[in-house]
Amino acid sequence: MLYQEIRRGCRMYHQNDASSYDKTYEDYMFIDKAKDKWLQPDTLDLAEAGKLLAFLNLWVTPMQVRLIDFHSALQYAVEELTPLMDKTILDLDLSESSVDGKADVEADMYKIGSAFYELANCGDRNESVAASKILHTINPDGFVMWDRAIRAQYAPQLLGITIPAKVKRVEYELYFLPVMQGIANQAVNEVMEQESLSRADAIQSFTDHCECKNSLAKIIDEYNFARFKKGWI
Repeated sequence: MLYQEIRRGCRMYHQNDASSYDKTYEDYMFIDKAKDKWLQPDTLDLAEAGKLLAFLNLWVTPMQVRLIDFHSALQYAVEELTPLMDKTILDLDLSESSVDGKADVEADMYKIGSAFYELANCGDRNESVAASKILHTINPDGFVMWDRAIRAQYAPQLLGITIPAKVKRVEYELYFLPVMQGIANQAVNEVMEQESLSRADAIQSFTDHCECKNSLAKIIDEYNFARFKKGWI
């Protein structure tokens, strides 16, 4: 079942060569990151932006961008996503919303897309992989990361959806995240049914089985990594 595959993928991620990413992730997310500065975009300084760029370099996702431009884009993204900070991948409203035929700028999907686009295009080239990782660092409970290999496996055309090239700028929030949300909900529902757990305990069970500190959104990324990058499962 899916929940068993996700748990297995998570364990394989931590037990194999991907474990080298664990220390980098834990050092940044739980030690280096000044979490209080991320609660107010105005207090997010150049030092925090620099630490995040250093983390991306260690995660083999370097960005060709001036620090001042990255800092500006990061502040914008954090401001957009501040209303979503208490939401998880299970809670985000990923439905398309509009008001009088125009995109609803207060909708979760619009805020995610706006932040993603600003981050991906703040440098000399489009950085959609880095943008997904930055969104995850902003809200590790809400956003699942991708890379080229993982993105290709969940491409809209593989889901029977044909999209024009110009729509690729919204692929993350319009197609990828909803699929990740569906996977998360299916897995949690399976645990509730198979192991007779409450919803909260079912969610926590993924972290407990992996014996890690990571969120369900991060564990799904580890499952994707194990499955599509390494072929371990």
